[in-house]
Amino acid sequence: MKDHLLPAGYEFQKALDDYERLQSGKELFDRGALNALAECADNNTRHELLERFRGYVLPNYDDPQSLYPEIKDQLVAAVIAARTTKLRPINTPFGAFPGVTVEQIVDVAADIFSFLRYGNIELTFDALCELFPGAQSNEERKRLLGLAHGLARHDLDIWKQAGPYVQTVLVQNIRKLDLANVQPIRPILFEVLDEALKTKVQGTSSTYKSITLHRGATVASDALARMRTEAIALLMELYKTARDDTEKRHTELAFFEATRIPNGRHSDDLLVLVLENSATIIDFFTGLAANESCEMLQTIEHKLLWMYRRNQGIGRLPGATEDILKARDVLNDSIARFREVADANEGFTVYKTLVGFESAFPPAWDDPNFDLHGEDAYRNQRLDELVSDVDETNAEEWLAILKRCAQTRSDDLGTFPSFGKFLQKLSVAKPTIMLGFIDRLDDRLTGFLGVILSGLAQSDRRADVEAKLEQWLSKEPGDGALHAICADFRAAAA
Repeated sequence: MKDHLLPAGYEFQKALDDYERLQSGKELFDRGALNALAECADNNTRHELLERFRGYVLPNYDDPQSLYPEIKDQLVAAVIAARTTKLRPINTPFGAFPGVTVEQIVDVAADIFSFLRYGNIELTFDALCELFPGAQSNEERKRLLGLAHGLARHDLDIWKQAGPYVQTVLVQNIRKLDLANVQPIRPILFEVLDEALKTKVQGTSSTYKSITLHRGATVASDALARMRTEAIALLMELYKTARDDTEKRHTELAFFEATRIPNGRHSDDLLVLVLENSATIIDFFTGLAANESCEMLQTIEHKLLWMYRRNQGIGRLPGATEDILKARDVLNDSIARFREVADANEGFTVYKTLVGFESAFPPAWDDPNFDLHGEDAYRNQRLDELVSDVDETNAEEWLAILKRCAQTRSDDLGTFPSFGKFLQKLSVAKPTIMLGFIDRLDDRLTGFLGVILSGLAQSDRRADVEAKLEQWLSKEPGDGALHAICADFRAAAA
């Protein structure tokens, strides 16, 4: 019995289960499968139908790709309908529990799209563009972005058959869009272009007892070069039409994905291609540097510093070809031109001294061992020089600079230590000028009032500081924050 009947019983039960699944799938297929979605009154029924379609019907289609256009339309319609359907509790003999959410509907739909994604790349991309703008939660958006990531990823099996075909199709489809009107789907475009510009290929293989992850580098070709060139051109257009620095940062992240050299083994031709693309990207930023925001310039320059240091190592690679060295030199020239334009922007050179922790200072370019301690020493020297530069003739310009620095948005405690140190030094050394500023601080700069008062209290104008505190505290408490700062300062001084 143990040797024969029990295993046979298990196999019969398995066959019966398979038969019932096939029957359930056939029933759905005969009813038009997804057409029944239009009849669903709530998301509970809609979710059950989608799960049955995913599990019982889809795997048994002889040619699912031929039906993909209809499937795509029905799935998009189901998700849109789910977003306008109220949550309906599920009643059981033991009580009710919350019903199916929109996120659960999107999750099943995304699974189906993922299964069929390469059958018609354009349709999958169109579905993403249709669904993403109406997403109602971060969970929905995250799931759709994950689908975009999986679609655009360099898949090893696809690469073996068609090279960068998937990425080429996606980039060409983005090119067909009116980039002036893609605001609602920018995250999708960034995800696709970011993945397309990566230089790594990955895939999996499996046996009954293991799964193996395979990784490698893309293979340089004319098709890959054309796709990357067009993707970079699209990012340039998206960067120019960005509404603010947040959107620019998303674009910049995708840009610099194209500058990464893959780890491990890769061809010389791929390295040359990456270096040439990098020079193109830096030349683009150089053309904008004179009018770019200080925050963006700081981020870009910091990345260029590490790129420049990496380039020095390329020259020491054993067997570095003439083409590699030539591409590296062109890239270094592009970096040098960016530095010239950035250094000519006096407002930026002051800003990166006072604000942020990604600043690239001149000694860092010449000394690969220039570290955090060297950076602190350089900053302190520059802070003293800047304090000496402030006088009555340029006081108004400096007030504008201080307000501009304080506008930097950051949740990181490493952003403002140098700025606070500068305000304190300036308050000690030039108290008359700072007392002239103190009634003209904007909301953001008022956040540094405690540091300013601390410096003024150490100056020869302490009596004036006390008088100013009395004046503020005697007024009606219209600004609770200001009163709190004054009270805290007095308590600390006592």
